[in-house]
Amino acid sequence: MTSRHLVWFLLGSIAVAACAPSSASPIERPAAAEVVTTLPSVVIENTTTAPPSTTTTTVARVPVETPKQRLIVSGTGDVNLDPTFVRSFPSEGYGYAWSGLSGAFLRDDLTIVNLECSPSNLGTPWNKPWTFRCDPEALPSMADAGVDVASLANNHGMDFGFEAMLDGKQNLVDVGIAPVGTGENYDDAYAPFVTEIKGDGLEAELFREYMAAWEDPLTYGFSHVGWGMNPDARWVSGALYDKRDMQAVEFRAWAGNFLWSTGANQYAGRFTEGHFDLPMRRCTIALDGQVVVKEGVLQGDLA
Repeated sequence: MTSRHLVWFLLGSIAVAACAPSSASPIERPAAAEVVTTLPSVVIENTTTAPPSTTTTTVARVPVETPKQRLIVSGTGDVNLDPTFVRSFPSEGYGYAWSGLSGAFLRDDLTIVNLECSPSNLGTPWNKPWTFRCDPEALPSMADAGVDVASLANNHGMDFGFEAMLDGKQNLVDVGIAPVGTGENYDDAYAPFVTEIKGDGLEAELFREYMAAWEDPLTYGFSHVGWGMNPDARWVSGALYDKRDMQAVEFRAWAGNFLWSTGANQYAGRFTEGHFDLPMRRCTIALDGQVVVKEGVLQGDLA
């Protein structure tokens, strides 16, 4: 996914790292305080031939460490590319706005900015103390700097009227930046912007087909994020028990998981039938710099 509309259920900045899926399941139900960590394995066969009539084969299971991955999302406050407001642009060029970042936005996975200007040459300024127009010529340098998403849902997105707002939205798309937060109507403004769901495994293919089946772009929106804190819940419960024999939230509430959900969010006024909860195992979660979950284990007072 290049980008999507984000609606945070929790306040603060959240960093998620070291998530790795696992396909193995424990045979016995672990104790309440135990954290389930299983690894896939490969089978190594060693065949030796003794006398002509005898063949001996030994089989050993060797754990294989799943490579851990890290997701880095960068976000900025107000970004203004109006050359009448930032007087250095005419002489230094629009690339000057990003020159001090040393390519940071090119090395992350997703960069989101709040674009505090109308990126269009159309329209006339509203009668208000401050109006900002982004020169469309400034947008390619923003894309080259690594910006993926630009939010126009702010007090300057319509500084030059409705037509300029829609034109600016298209100008962003034309340079490869996903605009969010504005549109021709309510549904368009709240629609997430998704270009693809990446992945080569079966899980990725199933997820792509599930999401596409709803034929509703709102299905791709972020609903909420959080983490599980129930030490008695088990992530395997959905596979081992009938839904009538367990609490429906058990496989989403087990201690130490990072949960992110797609689809409806009534607080954002977004309603859709498509919804999916994805509890992730063995993640590290930092809330405003404080680690609350480390590799799937609750930390501090939460433990």
